[in-house]
This record gives sequence, C-alpha cells and structure tokens, in this order.
Amino acid sequence: MEVVWLTSSVQPIYIRTLPLADGWGRPFLFWSDGEHYRIASFGSDGVQDHPYEEIIRGTGTQLFTADIVFEDGEFIQFPEGEQR
Repeated sequence: MEVVWLTSSVQPIYIRTLPLADGWGRPFLFWSDGEHYRIASFGSDGVQDHPYEEIIRGTGTQLFTADIVFEDGEFIQFPEGEQR
C-alpha cells in the first residue's frame, strides 16, 4: 500500500511532513505485519525487484535501477558506491 496511508499516524508528532514520493516521483510503498515494517522505493525503473514479505537481509548495490528498502529503522537494500 502507498505510504500516504501512514500520514495521519505520524504527522506532526513523529515527522512534520511525511515524504510521499521517491526521487523519481513515484509513491513510496509500505508493508507491515503488525510487528515489523518496510518502506520501499522501486528505484529508477519503477519495477519491484523482490516480494518484500519474503526479503532476506540485503546489501548495498551498484545497480542504479535497484529498489531501495528501509526496514525497522535500517536500510536493507540501498545504493552503494559508484552506480552503474
């Protein structure tokens, strides 16, 4: 679901204005099982790389098109180093 769903839960107590779109203008997406959460950007290509309910601990990537995923306060997939 789109992260806009969280707006009323976090604004303005935890964050003044919740960003709703990534750097490519696409909405951030949000998953939660009630204990854990994930926020994802599908990167420059806009295509989901993984089924995020199953993602394993990630690593840095040099693929500019790769998804960026933030889980429970830390990035589990992220851009790193010189991008290809």
